[in-house]
Amino acid sequence: MRIVFFGTPEFALPSLEVLLTGGHDVTLVVSQPARPVGATPAGGPAGGLEGQGAGPLRLAARVVEGPGGALAPRGGRRDLFVVVAYGRILGPKTLALPRLAAVNVHGSILPRWRGASPVQAVLLAGDERTGVSLMRMEAGMDTGAVYATAETEVGGEEDAGSLSTRLAAMGAGLLIRSAAG
Repeated sequence: MRIVFFGTPEFALPSLEVLLTGGHDVTLVVSQPARPVGATPAGGPAGGLEGQGAGPLRLAARVVEGPGGALAPRGGRRDLFVVVAYGRILGPKTLALPRLAAVNVHGSILPRWRGASPVQAVLLAGDERTGVSLMRMEAGMDTGAVYATAETEVGGEEDAGSLSTRLAAMGAGLLIRSAAG
């Protein structure tokens, strides 16, 4: 399966790693521009793709459309876009590019905490349970069909960093189990 991966922070790394080591053809890794402190976490492993990494990539219409666009398929259409904490909304033209779908690994049980800060929202609300969702991406924010979820208890002493680390690993597991099934 030919996959384009979109992800930026540490939360994205476990999912990228399971795809890279799981026999999938990750043809492109797209991350947000590096900040003054250095490369983005998900942009770093892209170097192992023999020059196929593309972070930063500006997803303007002129970039994604046409035969010379960065997301235009080389030797065939891309099968799947996998998005994990990318940090930008993909527009309808971009979401229409993969042959199968664009899927998102989201750090909460949808629809409870949609949006960009689900881990922090869980902790601020005092939720006792949370988890991750694998969903089909649509033009709306976290509005697509949910394919699978995995739940866990929130530890009493857990902070955003430790919970995010656990959820990132759970999301990677959910992604690879779904890809295998």
